[in-house]
Amino acid sequence: LIGRFSRFNLPNLAVARTIEYDVHANWKLLFQNYSECYHCGPVHPPLAKITPPTSGENDLIEGPFTGGFMVMNEGHQSLTMSGRSCGLMVGDLPAEDLNRVYYYAIFPNMLLSLHPDYVMFHTLWPEAPDRTRPSTGTASPGLTRSRSPTSTSERSTSVSTPLRSSTSAESVR
Repeated sequence: LIGRFSRFNLPNLAVARTIEYDVHANWKLLFQNYSECYHCGPVHPPLAKITPPTSGENDLIEGPFTGGFMVMNEGHQSLTMSGRSCGLMVGDLPAEDLNRVYYYAIFPNMLLSLHPDYVMFHTLWPEAPDRTRPSTGTASPGLTRSRSPTSTSERSTSVSTPLRSSTSAESVR
């Protein structure tokens, strides 16, 4: 993976916030759920309007990771509720990356979402056979680092915030 994500400028992004929450499901279910998007239309209608579940392809399939990209529909700049960008571009991205979102599951417990204007990372911490504690962070260029993690009840109120995933096992991505 060395150099694979360099265009997204990861070392220079600031973590704006992190959220930890409890999901009543085995970590493997969350990992699998993140790795497919058949559920996206019925469970995440706003997401499916921006990136149709059948729009992408896997581009990383060998080794302890899997993933690929989904394409944003024309007229959308970001996976935000408004479809508008919520910040500066994360790096010097080629034109094809400006309308793509990359999703990678990196074993044993990391989920990485690379967007043109922010990066989300999820670390899955198994607590019990039927419970997982995900820690989700959002990073972007030009942001002020948060002082402490926030709870799920503290949501950003900006009009162009990244789409939030709920805490049920059926809707992790």
